[in-house]
Amino acid sequence: QGGKLAAEKTDDFLYNRLGYVGMSHDVWGSLSFGKQWGAYYDVAGTTDLPNVFAGYSVGAYTFGDGGLTGTGRADSAFIYRNSVGPVQIALQYAAKTNGDVSLKNDDGSEMSNSELSFDSSYGASITYAATDKFKLLAGFNRGDFEGHLGNTQVDETNEIIGIGAMYGDYYHYAEGREASGLYVGFNAHQSKSNELVNGDLYDATGAELMTAYQFDNGFVPMLVLSYLDLDTDATTPIQGNWTRQFAMLGLHYRYSKDTVMFAEMKLDFSDMDDAVLEAQEDNSFAVGINYFF
Repeated sequence: QGGKLAAEKTDDFLYNRLGYVGMSHDVWGSLSFGKQWGAYYDVAGTTDLPNVFAGYSVGAYTFGDGGLTGTGRADSAFIYRNSVGPVQIALQYAAKTNGDVSLKNDDGSEMSNSELSFDSSYGASITYAATDKFKLLAGFNRGDFEGHLGNTQVDETNEIIGIGAMYGDYYHYAEGREASGLYVGFNAHQSKSNELVNGDLYDATGAELMTAYQFDNGFVPMLVLSYLDLDTDATTPIQGNWTRQFAMLGLHYRYSKDTVMFAEMKLDFSDMDDAVLEAQEDNSFAVGINYFF
């Protein structure tokens, strides 16, 4: 419609990255409410582990942190979790709060006589622990955009379905941050109206693979392979091929349990028909210190 989509927080001076409350029982499982990692993130989180160049192709971060859709740090989400033997389940309902989507013209001005909001969403995941170290995962999330652009009514579905696998533990999220040896994570997904590129939503197919080895001396070399392909045709704003793909080489050093120094380098191999878009996907590097409070 000649405009661009974005998500904005305009009412709150301060807001949570994560903040939730809940209750748990050894038999009946747990129930939590608030801004929390969504059920689908169980799948996406298998590779979203390095500090900078990770999560690009997991489909969880539409409109920033995935709070609006419920796939990442879900807003106002009710999540029930329980396990039966080697099987763990998560069921999620994300209530419609602050669901308005900002609509802007190409020049940055607000679109007149137009409004769009994201309705309540739901999702689920299932994890099967084949062994103490090896797990298989699957999940989905679904919601709807509703509103109008001028006189055109909008009723579109946002959806993602994915699978994943992981072997071992990664120090960042391991209990007490105690982890050693090999970690491997993988996920792949197909999505509908879930990838936001240049202000427009696309269907997409994505996959990520991560491997890392955690040495006893604190060094953690790692490799991430990332792939995302947009479903483009003659009706989409981007009409040619758009495939973002890169490799990330990283080295973390765990100086202590609380202090980690890191270097990560992104080597881009993207393939796009539009040279301007391809130029936006460049080689990059990052260095820093991660401190756990």
